[in-house]
Amino acid sequence: MKTFVAAWSFLLVVILCAGFFAYAYLGNVQFAAQTKAGELGQLGDFFGGLLHPIVSALTLFVAITVWRNEAMRKLSSDVCGRGHAKRL
Repeated sequence: MKTFVAAWSFLLVVILCAGFFAYAYLGNVQFAAQTKAGELGQLGDFFGGLLHPIVSALTLFVAITVWRNEAMRKLSSDVCGRGHAKRL
């Protein structure tokens, strides 16, 4: 439960920070169509470059956690199954 709350808290902080920086950046953008498109593209590149490693690290963490849980489950079922067979 604690890891669930910590993960959501971290995600909320990341979203709030991204929103703050986007608001601060967009507050200074002139609303000419050509200028806005170019600057918004740069903003998207910035946030993509910033968030991609974070999302990749979280995905790797989830994959490793699932793999470990499956390995532990298989190990415990193998141990329980052998112990039960020996008793019979």
